[in-house]
Amino acid sequence: MFSALIYVGFTYLFIKPQGSSEVRVAEMAGTIAEIITPIPENGLGEIAFVAQGGRMTYSARHNHNGKIDRGTPVRILRVVGGIAYVEPIVE
Repeated sequence: MFSALIYVGFTYLFIKPQGSSEVRVAEMAGTIAEIITPIPENGLGEIAFVAQGGRMTYSARHNHNGKIDRGTPVRILRVVGGIAYVEPIVE
């Protein structure tokens, strides 16, 4: 009986509160990011964004195969095969 209480106590206090620092791909859609490596026409670049309190970087491609210059704010539309598909934010 005592060991069962200890087990439940440790599970509740130490295991349940642990979170993951991994960013879920499904949660990235709609996130605002910035181009840190320019995306050439029909090519790959790199974006940076803040997720779970830390700066993350990800490979990116323009949603319509266009080019996007460094420093341009973009919105992540979807992530497929480890590549974020983005579009520039038009204000």
